[in-house]
Parts: sequence; C-alpha cells; structure tokens
Amino acid sequence: MTRMLCLLALFTFPALADSCQTLYQQHLATDMTLSYQQFDQTMGQGFRPLVANKCYPQAAELIAQYIAKTHHPQSSLVWHLAQMQGLSGHYQAAITNANKVLISPEQQAASALDWNDFVHANIAFWQRNKKQLLHFREQLAMAEKIKPNIINLRYLDRLISHFDKPYADIFPG
Repeated sequence: MTRMLCLLALFTFPALADSCQTLYQQHLATDMTLSYQQFDQTMGQGFRPLVANKCYPQAAELIAQYIAKTHHPQSSLVWHLAQMQGLSGHYQAAITNANKVLISPEQQAASALDWNDFVHANIAFWQRNKKQLLHFREQLAMAEKIKPNIINLRYLDRLISHFDKPYADIFPG
C-alpha cells in the first residue's frame, strides 16, 4: 500500500505543477484586461481559479503581473498578493507586501475596521512571532464589533490555534 501511495505521489505532483502552469498561462492570456472588480473581487475569475486549484505561486505571479500591467491603485491587490505568497510559503515576500498595505494612523483612526492590527498579526505569524500575534489579536478584539473585525478576529484565532502549521495548511485557499 505504501509503495502504491509513493507511486501515486510521484505521478500526481508533476501533473499538479503542470496543470497549475497551464492554468496560469490561460489566465495570463485572458485576465490582464479584466476590470479590478472582475479580477480581484469576483469569485471564479482573475486569480481565484488558481487559488481554488491550490496553485498559490501561480496565483501570486498572476496578481503581480496584473498589478504591473494595470497599475491599479487598490491595496487589496497587494494584500491578496501577500496572502498568496504566504500560502506559497514565501513568508518574507508576504511580509514585504503586507507592509505596503498598512494605512496611516489618521486613516486607521477614522475607520471602524481595525486593518493595521489585522495585517500586523499576519506579519507576526509569518515571522513566527506568537507573542506579537497574540498582542495584535488582543488589539483587534478591543476594536469596534463590526462584521469585518469579527471575521478577521476568527481568522487570527485560527492562526493562533494552528501556529505550528504552515499558512497553507490553515487557509488552503
């Protein structure tokens, strides 16, 4: 049985890599002209089919290509790039891009969404710094109880409860 599983893995992983590359090439050819809404915010379009197939490195590259081609100012594109890099295990690249989406103290003070603490908590996870992750989780817990903060708090609780796991094992797409 073990031999069969090893053979299956030997033939499956190259096929997965090939299918991810094929899917990436298809989307690279068609998605660079999509609107921001279609590319980044619509399920089943843009980078999301790559995520659904666990093609995280290719999803990151597609987002990077879209940003380079369109120069779209939406920070969610950079945040999704950071997430895909995190899912790919490229934590340093994820940290670099996550730092780009932090908002100014003035913007943060004017918003009920506690964005910066959420981003900092993810960075702490990628840095493998549980103490900082717990700190930023507590900051977010004190924020206004609006739906996005509550969702983000649950997300951070998953990071904490599975701290010893890779990001991709916690949030597989």
